Amino acid sequence: MGRNNRRSTRSNQPLQQPSTVANLVKPDGAVSQNQNSSTVNPQSQEIQILQEKINELEFQLEVQKEESKAKEAEIIKREQELANKQAQAINGFKELEASARQEWVIQKEREIEAERERIVKVAEQEAEKIINTANTQAERVLKDAQKFEANAQNKADKIIEGAQNLANEHRQRAREQTIQEIQNRESELELRRKEFDAKQQSIEAKEENIRKLKRDLERKEEDLEDENNWLAEQKKKLQQKERELADRENNCSEEAVNNLRAEKAVIQQQLDVIQEESYRLRKELEKSKSILQAASGSPERLLQENTRLETKLQEYEQILDQYPSEAELAELRRRAEAAIDFEAMYRDLQARVDDLERIRRLQQIERVETESLRKERDTLKLLNEYLKEQIEDLERMLGNLKDKKIQAFANFAEMDSETDNATDNINRETVNNFNQLARQTRAWMANLPTREALEKGKAESTLFAHYYDEHTIQAFIASMASSRLIIIQGVSGTGKTSLPEYFSYAVGGKFARIEVQSSWRDKLDLVGSYNSFFRVFNESPFSRALYEAGTERYRKYPYFIVLDEMNLSRVEYYFADFLSIMEGRLEDREIELLNHDPTSGQLPKGLKLKNGAVRLPIPDNVWFIGTANTDESTYEITRKVYDRAQVLQIDEPFQQEKLPPTEAASLNILDFYNAKQKAIENFPNTDGVAAKVCIEEIGLALHEYFQVGYGQRLLDQLFIFLPTYRAAEGSLGKGLDHFIARKLLWQIQNRTDPNVRSGLQEVKDTIEQSFAKNTLGNASISLKLLDSEINKFKR
Repeated sequence: MGRNNRRSTRSNQPLQQPSTVANLVKPDGAVSQNQNSSTVNPQSQEIQILQEKINELEFQLEVQKEESKAKEAEIIKREQELANKQAQAINGFKELEASARQEWVIQKEREIEAERERIVKVAEQEAEKIINTANTQAERVLKDAQKFEANAQNKADKIIEGAQNLANEHRQRAREQTIQEIQNRESELELRRKEFDAKQQSIEAKEENIRKLKRDLERKEEDLEDENNWLAEQKKKLQQKERELADRENNCSEEAVNNLRAEKAVIQQQLDVIQEESYRLRKELEKSKSILQAASGSPERLLQENTRLETKLQEYEQILDQYPSEAELAELRRRAEAAIDFEAMYRDLQARVDDLERIRRLQQIERVETESLRKERDTLKLLNEYLKEQIEDLERMLGNLKDKKIQAFANFAEMDSETDNATDNINRETVNNFNQLARQTRAWMANLPTREALEKGKAESTLFAHYYDEHTIQAFIASMASSRLIIIQGVSGTGKTSLPEYFSYAVGGKFARIEVQSSWRDKLDLVGSYNSFFRVFNESPFSRALYEAGTERYRKYPYFIVLDEMNLSRVEYYFADFLSIMEGRLEDREIELLNHDPTSGQLPKGLKLKNGAVRLPIPDNVWFIGTANTDESTYEITRKVYDRAQVLQIDEPFQQEKLPPTEAASLNILDFYNAKQKAIENFPNTDGVAAKVCIEEIGLALHEYFQVGYGQRLLDQLFIFLPTYRAAEGSLGKGLDHFIARKLLWQIQNRTDPNVRSGLQEVKDTIEQSFAKNTLGNASISLKLLDSEINKFKR
């Protein structure tokens, strides 16, 4: 109460609203008393408004305290509810535990007991954490409210006192600054006066010097004029005497003539002396003029400079007259101090308003925190309901565990049951040689309904025609024979994914498309993972396809697993195990799914248990087809992958071609391997020698100019690829050309050093010469690739 009285007393003290300096000074320079008195009423009104704001804030503070008490009561009530629910949950679990112990075997009882204890412990920890958080928040809100009340009161008491001190400080500082500024102005004025006096004295001295020089000059000019006049008279007298002498010479004797000549010589000497004196006086006059001009220029310029200085002197006198008098300076000082006082008082009041606004914002923050606690209370209610539902779910799970066994590989087991009674429904013509296989599959794909007919609803099938040239189909079949991993490269929209898809339809096989994700980092992203809580294996689409390929229904026919956009992630991250496994023996081609058996020996038929680990075999009818885009959004495929794969390049869609109609074929996997073996046995030895010589010559060039080579794996693939390609009606040169371009030359593509251009040309020349020497035809694929690389360095 005492604080409120003191605050009211200080708030009722008279305060004044500051006004601008323009309102304090009249146009004639006098102070406006009426304007000063007119600003008092707005100041009092603003003070009254501020007082009302303070009262309003005090009322809001009381309301906040009441809300805090209500929140505290609510929190206590909530704690009691949580304690009751916790007790109910614990009692419910005990009843379930007793019931389960009677019906389950000892091993299951231990598992359920451990699970129950874990859930109860988690629930207790969660409830305890929530209660502690709520208590902490309630205590913090109560302390903050009390602290806020004390701070608000202290701030309200200190605002006026601080404002007054700040006003005095500002007033004193402003007064000192104003006095200092006036003193500086006076010093500057005095300095200018002294400069003006010095310049005036200098001007007067120069004028006096100029006048003196003028007088000397005029005197010397008069002397020179007198000398000139005297010389003129003397010259006239001399001429007169010369005439007289001439007359006398004519009339006189020789003696008289000599006397006259001697007199003439004397007179001539006197004349020379007079001329020398005249010359000296002229020189002296010119020297005096030069001195006068060097000092101040010509007399006209001296007069102009004198006039300019007199004008400047008058301007300085006018400026001096405009400076205020001592009385006016005193009046200006008084006005400046008054303006500074008003400005300081205005800033103090503004600071007080800012403090009150800050207090208002703090109260808003308190209201937001109160609302947050209210929302947290609602969240706790929802959490309690969620925990209750979880308890009910656990009860149902415990009941279900009593009724049935958990199947860790349920999807695999379901595939077995679906295919056990399945019959071979492929009623097609069987193909057992690569020649027929290449012609029939290509013709079948080309004779499907067009896309336009499919879109108009005129076709019964959902498949539409796809066109590939002979070489692409022949190279695909040869790639199947020489590797289990095939990479199809090229830009989007060229039919990379459609090739294995429609080939599988054409031969009665199966196609599974797996979309590779850029986030894949290991094998688990590809094959799936084990959920230890539910004790089930979460199969991925890849592992389901791999398992399905080995079932009774599909294991006789080709099964293509397409890794679409396989280089969105690094292939070595998720496919490394498969790269190694495919190099081993057929019976060792298995991928480990789990390092233990969760079924106690009750595995699906397609899985194997080896050294305690569950393993999934890779059937011999499976091919992994990877499509790869060549753009900036993908990773570069490494040599480890390229060495183990066969590569096809499709850079643009193929032209539509009309082929004889044919039916889809049936390719049994045993027939495929028999045809492969037959093609290898029938491959001419001379063709093998020619191919090997050509590869060795090109390999030497690559090693010499680019330090790249090849290993035995490449030769093994070559002597499977070429016989199969030949058996599919492909030429030896075309097949070798494809193999060189896709298995060797990729290593020298995309070089950035311009110095490799000569090496590229040498490799090109080696290929042309080797193909010509071994009568292998034109290596169009390899030469086109090399020309493209060479042209990158042309300017």
